[in-house]
Amino acid sequence: MLTLIIQIVKERRFSGLSPSECLQRELVHKLSTGDATRSQLVKSLPREFSKIDKLQQVLDRIAAYSNPSGMNQGTYKLRTPYWKELDLYHPRWNSKELQVAEERYMQFCNASALTSQLPKWTKIYPPLGGIAKIATCKTVLQIVRAVVFYAVFSDKSNASCAPDDVLLTALHLLYLALDICYMHRGSGDCSCYGDDVIPILALASEELSLSKYGDQSLLSLLVLLMRKYRKENDFVEAGIFDLSSLIGSLLEKFAELQYECKIKLQDLAPDVVNQLAQSVSTGDTNNLEFVPDSDKRKAKARERQAAKMGKMRAQQSEFLKSIDSSAEAGAGDSNLGKERSDPDVRCNYEEATQGMIDLSRRLDMRIMR
Repeated sequence: MLTLIIQIVKERRFSGLSPSECLQRELVHKLSTGDATRSQLVKSLPREFSKIDKLQQVLDRIAAYSNPSGMNQGTYKLRTPYWKELDLYHPRWNSKELQVAEERYMQFCNASALTSQLPKWTKIYPPLGGIAKIATCKTVLQIVRAVVFYAVFSDKSNASCAPDDVLLTALHLLYLALDICYMHRGSGDCSCYGDDVIPILALASEELSLSKYGDQSLLSLLVLLMRKYRKENDFVEAGIFDLSSLIGSLLEKFAELQYECKIKLQDLAPDVVNQLAQSVSTGDTNNLEFVPDSDKRKAKARERQAAKMGKMRAQQSEFLKSIDSSAEAGAGDSNLGKERSDPDVRCNYEEATQGMIDLSRRLDMRIMR
């Protein structure tokens, strides 16, 4: 049901995309599952797209052609930039093809499609703009809140009432709803509003009494879920992606879009509000993209390594200068003296250089970890 809601809200084949854009989307969909010949691509297309005049033009733009080799026919391979157009909620997916596409995305983009290719709001024909209210309505908030509740408080001895795939789809739906709020706020469009308020924002901090679990709101449940996965890091497959960072980005967007949510999060998760403040100070709040914590640590480590390497290069320059000055000072010495001193100088230089190389390798290994 959650997948169907996302598809209803974001599908644009007949309500926003041009024929050329639809053709490109279909080709990306096919090539994401594997390289293909031109005839295979044409055969996979819906009938109305296979006859479009711009087929070859679009194909050459999004795919690289490999010439025939031996008995193998020439094939097309999706170019790296167009992996970013992979649509996980394309209505023509089957479970096997979708899994293959996700694995290939990981292979070519070194990231998980489940947290990179999130559903977003795109332009739609004006008469259909009200469809945005589906994703931002109170019912969707209640559904997402229920899924997050069961994901947080499920008994580990029993199967979760919110399986991993259901939880992830619920977070995708919430992502789409917040993207709608963000896009409509920027454009001044009120088509996602109901009675001058957006339910999914206005009710996000609403607390409900949940018996032994106390009073909980959607925001408080998301904070608990973020901390749970930050500790356990066991969602789907460890290391594939950081779910806690995705949830953190959703909380940041709540704080950015609704002042009441920001006040609530200052008590629940001050680190999220602080992160938002840093993003605002740098002007990096134009979208819902997030950077995993591991990537942030690696970036900082690279900065430290660059600083240390710069310092080592300066020390190396000073060392070389000292060698030159020593050589000039000893220019009047005998050849025997030179023969004795030169090996010592070379030895010291090689030891210093090797030490810097070893240090650089150790820094690289730490960053990779």
